[in-house]
Amino acid sequence: WFDALENAFEVDHGNQAGSGTWDECRRGSAAEAGIYLSRVDTDSATYTVAHTSHPKVSYRHVKGTTVHSVLLDMELDYPVDRVWAMGWEFEYLDTWNPFAIEPTVLDNDGDRTLVLYFAVWLPWPFHPRENYIHVKWSDALDEHGCFFVTLHDIEFENKLAESYGGGSKERPSKKKKKRERASILKGSSAWVWPVREGGGGKSRVLFSVHADPLVFSPPNWLVNFVLKLMAPTIYKALQKALHKVYVEDPHSLYARRVQEKELYHTMR
Repeated sequence: WFDALENAFEVDHGNQAGSGTWDECRRGSAAEAGIYLSRVDTDSATYTVAHTSHPKVSYRHVKGTTVHSVLLDMELDYPVDRVWAMGWEFEYLDTWNPFAIEPTVLDNDGDRTLVLYFAVWLPWPFHPRENYIHVKWSDALDEHGCFFVTLHDIEFENKLAESYGGGSKERPSKKKKKRERASILKGSSAWVWPVREGGGGKSRVLFSVHADPLVFSPPNWLVNFVLKLMAPTIYKALQKALHKVYVEDPHSLYARRVQEKELYHTMR
């Protein structure tokens, strides 16, 4: 299954090789968005729905492997640029996400690509799982009406976690040793659509994540905790944060960055 997944997501990009026109690169990214999205549509019947209300959460485990897949589908009452900033201004993720630990931007390539470090809190007896992720987004509005994001371990980009020194923030060695590395696999992705029906001003976000949490056979209570508690909790925290930083405090850091950065002007 994993080999088939890998093969399905191998798309040649001119911009990755430093060649090709911008239009060619954009079309390549849009084609990739379509491939990923069609794969989600095809595979969705093999998932079990774990949470039916907002957000909708579906889950699949490939037997005999450590691969666990989650679909997270949610709608938010804010335009795309404001929703996007809540994740793209990554170093502030822990101001609203209660499970995020030390979110750090390790590297960036303009407004399109980030290399990120973060850890995810898990309940006892499990230690936090840390991640080194390569994130890249592209404009697929014309073809699919969305902005498209790929996210996966930096090793898929021929980068090593060791080269970043374990993140840019100093951590006690004892604490660091307790953090185990999880893996976000190639094929993980996200789509963000502007919802135009009903006057617009809303966004739909779909995450498709394939992960190896380093737990070969996690107990059911842990799976239920992640799917039925963590995901809805993050969704509610995001809703509250959006209201706080854009309505209650229109001069907040998020609001200022959305107004000042060219990235968000382009999205609007």
